[in-house]
Amino acid sequence: AVVSTQSGHYGRVFMGHAQNAVNYLAGSGTISLTCALTSVKLLIVKYPLKTGTWSDKTGYKLCAALWGVLIASWLPWLVVNMFYVRETLYFTYRTYLCSYNYFSPLTPPWFTVYASVGFLLGTILPFFVVMMTSLLLLVVACRAASRQRQRVRWQGFGTVVLTAVVFCVSLLPWNVVYAAFLTGMIPSLTVLRSTIFLTNLNVNANFFIYLITVKSFKEFLKNVVRSFASRGRRKKTRKVGPIHLVKNSQGKKAHPLCVRPTICSQMVGKSGKKKKVPTATLR
Repeated sequence: AVVSTQSGHYGRVFMGHAQNAVNYLAGSGTISLTCALTSVKLLIVKYPLKTGTWSDKTGYKLCAALWGVLIASWLPWLVVNMFYVRETLYFTYRTYLCSYNYFSPLTPPWFTVYASVGFLLGTILPFFVVMMTSLLLLVVACRAASRQRQRVRWQGFGTVVLTAVVFCVSLLPWNVVYAAFLTGMIPSLTVLRSTIFLTNLNVNANFFIYLITVKSFKEFLKNVVRSFASRGRRKKTRKVGPIHLVKNSQGKKAHPLCVRPTICSQMVGKSGKKKKVPTATLR
């Protein structure tokens, strides 16, 4: 069914455009980050001395560069969706998704070439890069362990294998279905829905893979949870003016530097004059 603004459903039209953009950015972003992750791991294991100077800022810059390239590659899609095939936006129960009719006469000729090149560089090429880097990473790690007469840690081995297997299972069916679409073939409903489900599996699987296999990632999550839990347990103090005051057992305001509230009664005598207190009783 074509989603039209003639019936006044502007909210549905906006959500249709947003859903299409999020699908592109989330899917392509996951593929690019997974490809970069396996490649960087291979470089770190293969050249530990040269990559030893890399820091967290290096990783941040790499991720920012990947997202910048990704958004730049999405801009031609945005132009075509908003200015050429905007009125062809439709919702289909075959995939429960909103899409555009890119086979309509409104589609510019250059966009077909751009979509084909983008499919090769953004889907086919990362598939082979992840497979090759994962295989080489396992080979290099096994050789390094054998030289040192040690065993390969199952955590690192499992992370590489699970990431590559999930990526392959998720992306390979989509490559076949997308190639069939470009040739004009329409797959069955079961194949189409299964393929879309598998692509979403790749988007959500990396978190659980690292949660199972990477000990440092689990410790990081524990620290985050503990920090949020400790905030709720902090005792609230009464703020009067620029300093925080507490009250002693007699209900009088205590000195802000006192360790125990009972010492405050020793600092003020019956006459109201302050007494000298040993430095041991102060913070």
